[in-house]
Amino acid sequence: MDPEDPSLTEDFESVYNGRNAILFVVEVSPSMLEPVDEFTPCSLQMALICAYQLAAQRVITNPNDVMGILLYGTESSTGRFENQQILLDLDPPDAERLKILQTYQKEFDSYKKNFKPCSSQVSLSNVLYHASVLFTTKAQKYEKRLFLITDNDLPAWNEMEKGIILQRAQDLKDLEVQVNPIFLDPPTNSFRVNVFYSDFLYIIYDRQDVSNLVNRGQSQLQGMLNMITALQKPKRAHFHLEMDLGKGVRIEIQVYILLKRLESVKTSWVYAKGERLAIATPQSKQVSFDTKKELKRSEIKRSFTYGGSSIVFDPDNLAEIRSFGQPVLRIIGFRDASTLKPWHSLKPAIFIRPIENTIRGGGAVFSALHKKLLNSNSIGIAWFIARPNSNPSFVAMIPTGSSTHIRKDFELPVGIFLLQLPTADDIRSLPGNPNPQSLPPNSIESMQNILRGMELRAYEPGRYNNPTLQWHYKVLQALALDDEIPNDFVDTTLPKYKAIQKRVGNSIREFNEILNQSNDDTSTMKNEEDLDMNTVSSLKRKREETTEKSFALEDSQLKKLHDSGTLEKELKALKVPQLKEILRDRSLRSTGKKADLVTNLVAYVEKL
Repeated sequence: MDPEDPSLTEDFESVYNGRNAILFVVEVSPSMLEPVDEFTPCSLQMALICAYQLAAQRVITNPNDVMGILLYGTESSTGRFENQQILLDLDPPDAERLKILQTYQKEFDSYKKNFKPCSSQVSLSNVLYHASVLFTTKAQKYEKRLFLITDNDLPAWNEMEKGIILQRAQDLKDLEVQVNPIFLDPPTNSFRVNVFYSDFLYIIYDRQDVSNLVNRGQSQLQGMLNMITALQKPKRAHFHLEMDLGKGVRIEIQVYILLKRLESVKTSWVYAKGERLAIATPQSKQVSFDTKKELKRSEIKRSFTYGGSSIVFDPDNLAEIRSFGQPVLRIIGFRDASTLKPWHSLKPAIFIRPIENTIRGGGAVFSALHKKLLNSNSIGIAWFIARPNSNPSFVAMIPTGSSTHIRKDFELPVGIFLLQLPTADDIRSLPGNPNPQSLPPNSIESMQNILRGMELRAYEPGRYNNPTLQWHYKVLQALALDDEIPNDFVDTTLPKYKAIQKRVGNSIREFNEILNQSNDDTSTMKNEEDLDMNTVSSLKRKREETTEKSFALEDSQLKKLHDSGTLEKELKALKVPQLKEILRDRSLRSTGKKADLVTNLVAYVEKL
């Protein structure tokens, strides 16, 4: 999103500037300090663990965010609010402050005395007021989110206190604070939402039925990071323009980027400023090629090269060349949806839906267009100018069906996607058209069996993280917090080779045999390509045979080789793929050079 784009309003700049303010408000009570079971720590410690993990991620992925932790119900207090402690102020969670928070979650028993509960019930209305003060003074132009973690289902001792708490909830909503309560089950009974919080939830969610929005139970604390995963992603670009459906028929639409590849943060130049490092801001300057003299902005102009000559443009000429009119989405016509091919996509699709700021009735018009496209199995073809001075393009308007859950925290709404279409200038030709080798009919049938056996039953994008990005942040986080550098990289996207071998291993061998037989029957004179293919096929067969042998190595056999003193010699005689397969079967690290693989496996056997 271009911050200088005049089509963006001031409100959008404050809401979609990519900065978030997250405040954990956690109740401290005897039940919150009681371990859940023999293996699970107390609810307060679990909340601090989740807060630390989130803060540690945001130090790297979202350094401009702010995050805080407010405890209430404690005997001691910080500041003017009684029985409330600010464990982490609403500021950017730098590495030094995170180390302090890390000690709370790692050495909780040592600090438990600091969280001694008070003997009287604390007013939740004062707590919510304290939270609103923090958001107002420290996060006014941030996207604000509050996590209320409690196991007390009756925070109001009379009707007057209940009214004040509900008013505080309304105040937070007016401040555009998104409140997410997490209700924990106390040791003696289940959390009863209807005792008090049904009215509270009605206010913050602005709806009557909130049963599916309530998070209950200690297990919700462990899943809290999944609830706020969306906050880690870059904010979707958001702007608005008009859609032209014909002469005198225009409606307003909003444009979103729902899918955007998340890249790792870029490195910065820094310099020593006292005891801390400060970021050096890079600046560029224009210099004369001949004299190396720095040139002022008034001394230079833009130019294009044409026929070996430089054609100079002043700013007005350049603006005139680049201008194709005001931002608009103008419908040209409609086509059958079958005419849209997968290779037509030039860029990721963007998503549009109507708004009614200045033009009324746009929602009804957009809904009628959406239904027309769906019912007739059609797509719209439109002329699209996204922003002033941006290049125009042709787009396909593709309607979505009913709302679809792509991930637990993301639902694809009903609307229309815009897919940029190629023009004649965008088409590239292939270098030549080699004739494919003719194969016997039974080879096609054999390959069909392989493809059927490798069919992916379902692909859900929300289930897979980018492995390189996760590893990058894991190492970077460890360096920032002076933790031990991790050395085990687990790539969850790798194919399950053992399962593939089990399902279609015989079909793959059969296909290779057909290819080899076909090569033998075609001609006795082999060209270089035929020799290469036979060599590859032969190597595949040998690799499959030796790989099958590696699957038969049990721990008892490895232990026997170790006891006889021949383990390392036998492992070195194996191929790298075999060693990796043995390591994967035992969930051991399978990356590195051959010597590293042998060392990892020997270390594993020595522990048996």
